[in-house]
Amino acid sequence: MRVATLAWNSHRHLELYLAVPCMGAVLHTVNARLQALDIARLPAHAEDRVLFVDRSIWRTVGTEIALRNAFGVH
Repeated sequence: MRVATLAWNSHRHLELYLAVPCMGAVLHTVNARLQALDIARLPAHAEDRVLFVDRSIWRTVGTEIALRNAFGVH
């Protein structure tokens, strides 16, 4: 399983950085400074099954979801 994170460096991100590999999954960090369309494409291309999002970046994720639907990125 692949797990994506869209988060700033924080203690919560560090916890994911350590915990995800311990459960046998692959951690894929997404650069939060990218444009929304690029953020939408990366987890889709990597076939991530789970996306953890920092609360402060949530608005970007809403845009990401809209762009996925508009461009058919799945």
